Amino acid sequence: TYHTMFITRADSGIKTLEQAKGKRMAFVDASSASGYLFPAAFLKKKGYEPETFFSQIVFAGAHDKAVQAVYNGDVDVAAVYD
Repeated sequence: TYHTMFITRADSGIKTLEQAKGKRMAFVDASSASGYLFPAAFLKKKGYEPETFFSQIVFAGAHDKAVQAVYNGDVDVAAVYD
């Protein structure tokens, strides 16, 4: 098994999912279970439509690239697997 995580930079000020509203989001790939399908379903279950909850959504192409996008400041949040 694996777990999906939403990650941010430690200095982002984002500590809760609600604080990610309006931020830039990186998912891995539209066909990635842990990097898109499960996190998007989780958001929808919480009442957040990913397309309107975030100001921008990008698909990074791989988990390590999503992490790198957060590290570089290209996005504020990313969904990756544990």
